[in-house]
Amino acid sequence: MKSRKQVKAVAKQQSVLEYRTITVPKDFPRSAVKSMLVEEAELHHWTLDKVQIRHDGKRIITLRRRIIRAIRIDFG
Repeated sequence: MKSRKQVKAVAKQQSVLEYRTITVPKDFPRSAVKSMLVEEAELHHWTLDKVQIRHDGKRIITLRRRIIRAIRIDFG
């Protein structure tokens, strides 16, 4: 029989990060980008990973979220 600590350790090993990249042109308003990112965070559980601002003004935004895969554990 597995203890709760062993079950939690297995669950942590099964979590994977999913990444998504969004490219935003320089003429896109900053407030619109902010509202889009807030919506993604609240509705789809994305968090901000990094933002790159290119020399031409284009913004490359990388979002991430944790995927926890369900595993079957037999206690019997």
